[in-house]
Amino acid sequence: MRAVAALVVVAIAACRPSPPAPPTIANRPGAHGQAPTAARGAITKAGVEALLARRFADELAAGTYVAEWNGTEDDVLSELAAMGWDDLAQLAAAIPIDYERRAAHQFTAGNPANIPGTVRDFMILADARRYFADAWQNHWATLAPGDIDVYRAYHIDLSPLRAASVIPDDAAP
Repeated sequence: MRAVAALVVVAIAACRPSPPAPPTIANRPGAHGQAPTAARGAITKAGVEALLARRFADELAAGTYVAEWNGTEDDVLSELAAMGWDDLAQLAAAIPIDYERRAAHQFTAGNPANIPGTVRDFMILADARRYFADAWQNHWATLAPGDIDVYRAYHIDLSPLRAASVIPDDAAP
């Protein structure tokens, strides 16, 4: 009788679903139910373009993201290096899984997101103090419309941006 009871307990335990694995970089769903974009290799112009084209494929197809550098590739690549990021995996890991949702206003057909804007957003979101202390190098002077809303959506400390005087007057506090 004990053997039968033990078998029943084992059978019931085996039928119970196992708890889901805790979220990790490897198994978190992306904003559109997709896995985060995986990437490996040295950070290069072509590598960044390919990573972002994969990650923002829907936005690229909709015309709300453009794979353009606007002449800033050398500046942006030097900023990534100054952040200590030399592998595309580091950039991929810095892209918030819900960026498309929280930064939806950045993806518009009339003023589409681009490579320098999105990459700089990821560096600032990852470590604003380090970005403005080590990487920024005065390569740009003011935030694009909507950037401050993205940073607020992620509750980052805005004091490094204020210290660098890149927050437009109409975007304060």
